[in-house]
Amino acid sequence: MATIAVACPRKRYTNRQSVCEVNSMDDYLLRIENISKAFPGVQALDDVSLNLRPGTIHSLMGENGAGKSTLMKCLFGLYSADSGAFYLDGKKVRFKSSRQAMENGVAMVHQELNQVHTRNVMENIWLGRFPIGLAGINHHKMYKATLEIFEDLGITSINPKAIIKTLSVSQRQMVEIAKAVSFKSKVLVLDEPTSSLTEVEVDHLFRIIFNLRDRGCGIIYISHRMSEILKISDEVTVLRDGKLVATSPASELTIDNIISQMVGRELSSVYPPKDNVPARSCWRSKGCRRCIKTFMMYHLICVAGSSLVSRDLWERVGQKCLRIFLGWQRPNPVK
Repeated sequence: MATIAVACPRKRYTNRQSVCEVNSMDDYLLRIENISKAFPGVQALDDVSLNLRPGTIHSLMGENGAGKSTLMKCLFGLYSADSGAFYLDGKKVRFKSSRQAMENGVAMVHQELNQVHTRNVMENIWLGRFPIGLAGINHHKMYKATLEIFEDLGITSINPKAIIKTLSVSQRQMVEIAKAVSFKSKVLVLDEPTSSLTEVEVDHLFRIIFNLRDRGCGIIYISHRMSEILKISDEVTVLRDGKLVATSPASELTIDNIISQMVGRELSSVYPPKDNVPARSCWRSKGCRRCIKTFMMYHLICVAGSSLVSRDLWERVGQKCLRIFLGWQRPNPVK
């Protein structure tokens, strides 16, 4: 009969400062040494190194295309590095698949979540590892094991039997983290986990991350949100054009320092003053109404030499207006 392993070890670090002062190479949970990776026409990674200590959050920063996700995909077995080595608990490893990585304690929550939308939460967590009983899959055991992980992580808002596509983005990310915990992950990589979350959802996610950190799990955190990085990180590594720029304690950095390292120069202003002058309106929409559940009025004006952005996640109002403008839908006239 198959068994289910629940949660990563409950090893807690009561003195996090002592963890950060570790200098012995044997005490690193993960060592990434001199990794290079090339794709046709581009050198994605060039001799990049990174060290992760247990019980810490190590943030990975860089502009788009700097090589952050590529480095993590090489670790996770999705890409094969051209040169360099990975060491997990002092042992050299090279994973050939994501499944092999997870079975050895390395998990990654991607920015684009990879889940089976038509199946429920517990089936997504234990996919490929269903507990088997005399009558086939033991759903009761799977449900109980999922509840134990949720309780362990403080997740109370998700029903293990809920269909994945009915959950919010933040809930789906928590399911992926729970899946990582079910593999007893020592290293957890989070790739832009807060890009589409509200402040309340971000706070909930951070509580789960801190919970895992305090047990001794090492977390690699990729984000473009500077304030988050300085708030939760112990160390920060910056990449630029596939090369390592610097690794520094987060306590010694400021937002300006990080930006300068990312772009390779000092910035006098993060948001330069606007000097454009509005021109005549070249397109106008007035009183266009096309909504299923509500009655709304939209007044949109597109000015020559500018961009029109309609941002409304609820009911996809922006997409509806664009389809009407392009003639793909007919508006309902306002009476």
